[in-house]
Amino acid sequence: MATITTTLRPGWRLKMVLVIIGVAGLGLWGFYDATIVYPARGEKFARLVGEYDYLNRAAGPVDRRRPIRAADVSVPEPRQALADLNERQESTGLSELESARMVWLRALSVVGKLEPEHTTFSDDGGERDPDTRLAELSEERAAMGDVPKAVHLYDIAIQWLIFGVCMTIAAWCLLVVIRTATRRYTYDPQTKTLTLPGGKSFTPEDIEDVDKSRWHKYYVTIKIRDDHETLGGREIEFDLYRRAFIEGWILEMERTRFPDRIEDEQESDQDAAREDETEPAEEQPVE
Repeated sequence: MATITTTLRPGWRLKMVLVIIGVAGLGLWGFYDATIVYPARGEKFARLVGEYDYLNRAAGPVDRRRPIRAADVSVPEPRQALADLNERQESTGLSELESARMVWLRALSVVGKLEPEHTTFSDDGGERDPDTRLAELSEERAAMGDVPKAVHLYDIAIQWLIFGVCMTIAAWCLLVVIRTATRRYTYDPQTKTLTLPGGKSFTPEDIEDVDKSRWHKYYVTIKIRDDHETLGGREIEFDLYRRAFIEGWILEMERTRFPDRIEDEQESDQDAAREDETEPAEEQPVE
């Protein structure tokens, strides 16, 4: 009779595949949020809330609108300007226009667009003309439903954290599956020889004891006799849940090595079953 080789237990394999797909899917969702959803929302907030409010305040009250000069609203060095505004806010405070400018610059910073090309204007009547820009933003806001919510740095950072953690877990689960699949046990039913992944083997006569104290957790430990040539004195733990066939092999080897123990276990199970059958049922209270 040919030897038999372990394979992945179908139930465990399916469970791991579902875990890998689920965790990797959650990680990719975090990646999508971090690279597309949150940056798009942050850019929309910077444009329709930050920049709009800033230019709107620069234009003055609705009943006393005045042309906006590009020099009054341009920020040629936005990074330094934002740092200065943060410092002044803590010390002397900011005017309403400066506060609006800070909100705008912070929103651009979150989405990585705190560059002069996004913070400077020109009086040429083009798309970067302050008045033209304000008119465009006003139309866009009027056509928009809800005002977009602000995006903070930690919002995007959390999505990257979710992506990193989930992909690490998925990679670890995949590694476990690959490692389990490549570490194979073989069994010769004719000689009842169990060969370990490293090539060492033993038979029922080489077994000193079978520890089944963790059998309910799908683990069993086999103690090898001291006189075994390569495995003498070792205690070998087997995972019965991940691999198919190996549970039956160990039970067969145990029956061969300890027939009396198996008979005692069977008698104990039969006695327990008879006790359950003869135990009187609890009397129900009479209403």
